[in-house]
Amino acid sequence: MNFDDNSFSRAQAHVRRAGTPRVCTDLVRRSKRRFVAVAMILVAALPASAQHDDPAFPAADGLLAAVRARLPQEPLGIHGQLIVRSPRLEKRIRLNVDVELDWGHPQPVSSYTVRDYFGAPLQRLTVKHQSTEDPHYTFASGPAMTNAALPDLSTAIQGTDVSWLDLNLAYLWWPGGETVGEDTILGQNCYMLELPAPQRSQAGYGRVKLWISAKSMMLLRAEAYDAGGTLKRRVALKSFKKIGDQWIAKRIDVTSHPSGRRTQFLVRDVTGRRRGAD
Repeated sequence: MNFDDNSFSRAQAHVRRAGTPRVCTDLVRRSKRRFVAVAMILVAALPASAQHDDPAFPAADGLLAAVRARLPQEPLGIHGQLIVRSPRLEKRIRLNVDVELDWGHPQPVSSYTVRDYFGAPLQRLTVKHQSTEDPHYTFASGPAMTNAALPDLSTAIQGTDVSWLDLNLAYLWWPGGETVGEDTILGQNCYMLELPAPQRSQAGYGRVKLWISAKSMMLLRAEAYDAGGTLKRRVALKSFKKIGDQWIAKRIDVTSHPSGRRTQFLVRDVTGRRRGAD
């Protein structure tokens, strides 16, 4: 029921013409007051950050929470490959990536180990998300996987076009974003979000733009910009693989700008894992 000022006036006029008892007019007035009161309660219940979004679209924080809820909640092991596709390269770069995910844990944790073509470990990033604090990062390097200083997470990994931020989809946890519009990606209606990079995010990005499917609540595209607003990298999720009742990305294309060079992340195998005791 939607009572605006015009409909309320029309209702009053109808009551007067019909000679209906005044009690009906009072009911209309009370209905209007109840509608206004409910609307005020709903607005007051919105998070403060949501009230900065365009009121025509869902709040950015709520959309990101919905996307995270669509991530696989059971522990998974993923084996994939990073393949650089560029005609300018004399030799194609091909790296192996082993991913361990437990996004359903109260403190979501993920680990990404990059290996050379033959399987020897090169680097590993472990990310632990904490509800009230910035993510906790652990970085290791070399054949023995010894602890090392955390690199700029927006830099490309081992000569590819993929950064650590792109590999672990870090921006899905960034606060303070806004929903700025709609667009169509892969034939799907999407909400467009803009997120400023957190000051302590270890990111060389200034901001990112995300495209989230309005139907599936899945991330379909991300663009990363530097502090000056120049596009640095575009991440496009091209295909998906169903695991149980949920979907994970099967192929992700990452393009560097302005060079236009592209790296694909291809998922080769997915296995279930048991959650370890806390």
